[in-house]
Amino acid sequence: AMEGEGCAGGAVADLNVAFDGEIAEVIAAKEFSGKLGTAIGLRSRGRIAARRVIVVGIGKKEELTVERVRQAVGKGVRRALRARASSLALVLVGAGYGELPVREVAQAVAEAAHLAAYRFDAWKKREENAVVLERAIVVEKMQGKTSPLSMIVILPNKQL
Repeated sequence: AMEGEGCAGGAVADLNVAFDGEIAEVIAAKEFSGKLGTAIGLRSRGRIAARRVIVVGIGKKEELTVERVRQAVGKGVRRALRARASSLALVLVGAGYGELPVREVAQAVAEAAHLAAYRFDAWKKREENAVVLERAIVVEKMQGKTSPLSMIVILPNKQL
C-alpha cells in the first residue's frame, strides 16, 4: 500500500474489493498508513484462497524505488514467517500502479523473498513442529486476471 493513496490502485485496490472494504476501513481508522516499513495482517475468512494477507507499506508514490519494493517485500516475508506460513504468493508491488519496470520489480521481489527466508540454523536443534517456508510464487494481474508468472522463488531453507 502506498502512503497517502488509500486503496487507490493496484493490488491493494483489488484486495480491498475482495475484503469488502476492510482495508479502506483500516486506513481510514489510521490503523495503517502505507508508510514504508509498516505492515498489517488480515485474516481472509474465506474471501480469498489465502488464509491471511499481509499488506506492507511502500511509502509515497513519488518516492517509490525498486529498493523500497525490496525492503517492503522483505518485511512482508519476515512477518509471514513469524505467522508460520509454509507458502506465500507475492505480488509485483509497484510494477503496475507504481509504474516501476516489471523486470526490475520481479527481480527485487525474488531477491527479497530469498534473503528474508534465509536462516542459518545448521548448529541449532530443529523443533519437532517447526514450520518451514517451502514455496513462494510471484503473481501479477494480467488482462484482468491474477495469474502466476513463470517465476518461483527457490527458498534457501527447504529441507530435502
